[in-house]
Amino acid sequence: MGVIERVSKNIVSLITIEIVSQLSLLILALIIPRYLGDTGFGQYSFVISFTVLFSIFLDLGLRSLTIREVSRVESTTEKYLNNILIIKLISSIVTFVSILVIINIWRYSKVIQIAVFIMSLSLILNSFSDAFRSIFYAFEKMEYGTLTITAGKVITTILACIFLFFGYGVGEVVFAFLIGNAFALSLNYTIYIKNFPKPKFDIDLNFCRRAIMMALPFGLAIAFNNIFFNFDIVIISRVIGDAAAGWYSMPRYILGVLITFFYTISFAIFPTFSKFYNSSEESLKYAYKKTFKYILILIAPIPFILYGLADNLILVLFTDEFANSIFVFKILIWLIIPITLARYLEMILASIDKQEIVTYILGIFALLNIALDLVLIPTLGYTGAIIATMIAQSGIFAIDLYFVSKYLCKLPLFSFGWRSLIACGFIGAFIYYFQEINFFVLGFAALILYFILFACMKGFDREDWDLIRHLLKRGA
Repeated sequence: MGVIERVSKNIVSLITIEIVSQLSLLILALIIPRYLGDTGFGQYSFVISFTVLFSIFLDLGLRSLTIREVSRVESTTEKYLNNILIIKLISSIVTFVSILVIINIWRYSKVIQIAVFIMSLSLILNSFSDAFRSIFYAFEKMEYGTLTITAGKVITTILACIFLFFGYGVGEVVFAFLIGNAFALSLNYTIYIKNFPKPKFDIDLNFCRRAIMMALPFGLAIAFNNIFFNFDIVIISRVIGDAAAGWYSMPRYILGVLITFFYTISFAIFPTFSKFYNSSEESLKYAYKKTFKYILILIAPIPFILYGLADNLILVLFTDEFANSIFVFKILIWLIIPITLARYLEMILASIDKQEIVTYILGIFALLNIALDLVLIPTLGYTGAIIATMIAQSGIFAIDLYFVSKYLCKLPLFSFGWRSLIACGFIGAFIYYFQEINFFVLGFAALILYFILFACMKGFDREDWDLIRHLLKRGA
């Protein structure tokens, strides 16, 4: 299988199943606020954000390290999996105890404490699933990992909706996550033992130490990203209240779903890019330029469309209780461009063994974001959190781009972006003048118009059309 075919297979596989997965999460995001209200949704958001802040200790960056190293030397598969499972067992115990101690010190209600307890167990199960998925991804068997993710999330969504329908609260909703992740773990293990050597609990202490040190830059990068997306919600909940956390969380959740969807593309090409770094620098540069262009084309119209639809979108989907979310949404949605591109650039830096740079960048801006949150949220409320997030995420993208340009190659950003910008301007005006139309229909029409205008301006070259035809053929 050729490079383009292999990469496109990975992307199509991940995107197809990710659509189903994210749709399940979106349904959950629509149902929870309607049954629990803004305060209940704020409590739910706090539980998720608080526990996710500790997830770095469950992974330590080992997933990304395993994908990179095993994709380069497949014979190390057993060595990595066997030792990583033991590392995760130890780290899970330490993390679980730490979470329970801190949530008790903060003296939250019993309901919140129980929900945090359940969600912690759920994250631990998901961490073990990631160990198996990392092997799947290293062998570019993306369909295995994404299948298990989707299965777990669909089960979670169905059970959570059932619990909410029968009048249960936050604790039962997060219990649905525990059941879904337990099923996903069993499915991951079943797929693994049918296709790979059965794992053995043999530990090599020297290997474990080396692996943790090598993985730490990846792990810190994940930790800093978790801070960006969760620390402000925890502070808002503590300082302002659960309702404000709910208003702020809703736009952040929608933004997170969109970023996760586009991040899938970057994740799909990570193993291939890692191989290119060892085999062909020219192929790596070519693939980098092409994929950057495609990601930029895909994400450019999203903020323009959603900004124009924001009022109807929030009020219709999430009820009048979330009217305060409209202001937050209209500002934060513009971050989808720098955040998505920054995630992609960070993947490029990791594939060329420059993950330490990613760690330093994210670390500096994470500390800046924390400082700004602590100063601005008590005085400006969630507006302060918006300001902090805008400053930090824009800065990360700019510096990521500088280092990729320095260590790999520069991009012709103007030639990549001017057609998209003109097309986005047209669809922005289109939405403004036809805003009385149903927002689903209007958004879809605007997206189609964008691609028609982009194509008419000859934004796609012959290679692009060949790849599009190939992807459509695979999809069929």
